[in-house]
Amino acid sequence: MAGKPVRVLSIDGGGVRGVIPAVFLGRIQALVREKHRQSLTECFDFVAGTSTGAVIAAGVAIGVSVDRLLRLYRERAREIFPYQRRWSPQRLGLILQYGLSAPKYDADPLKAVLKSVLGRRTVGSVDNLRLLIPFYDTLQRETQFIKNYPDPHNPSPRFEPVPLWEAALCSASAPTFFPAHRLKIGDSNMLRLQFDLSKRWGGAAPNDDLDDASPENLAALQTAATAYIGDPATDARLREFLT
Repeated sequence: MAGKPVRVLSIDGGGVRGVIPAVFLGRIQALVREKHRQSLTECFDFVAGTSTGAVIAAGVAIGVSVDRLLRLYRERAREIFPYQRRWSPQRLGLILQYGLSAPKYDADPLKAVLKSVLGRRTVGSVDNLRLLIPFYDTLQRETQFIKNYPDPHNPSPRFEPVPLWEAALCSASAPTFFPAHRLKIGDSNMLRLQFDLSKRWGGAAPNDDLDDASPENLAALQTAATAYIGDPATDARLREFLT
């Protein structure tokens, strides 16, 4: 692909703030259909994501609609984050299982949501673009990269047979939030479009909680992101990226 720009989608983590890149992707999807009559998946050559970004990246890679990704946050985030107080009575089972240092949430609801969205697809079944999902290996104390392509410059275990839902879970199992997941088991020009969820968007999330799954917070995040992409400068940037 020498001399040809490679369109890269990189999505940061941020819990329920995944609503923000999902809104952006909705606008990109509309522009792609308008300008090139392509699907969102056809727009990118390389998709990467961490934590909640891994969920979106995996969804984009297999053609999950943006509307469905948005519904995941708006309708099912409360299943994943059922409470906010660390000493909630609902956490008692986790404390009995793991002790006082127990993670804040049970991973089973997250697993169920991921399986419902990503189905039975595996990493190796993604053959229309390059997919990369990083996670931290707590046993080897190093970052691993789940990818669907060989990379001789950065060798790592072959992850092609891993279900996409499990790849996303490995990346989304943030320390203190969820239990660690035990996973059993290679030169071009680039145009980068990266969403950094470490920033606040228009003051829409004053408490800045990653796990505030209240309808009010989710609606505020979506409203702020929608207003941001409505700005002429932002729209111009997106159109330039898709030129």
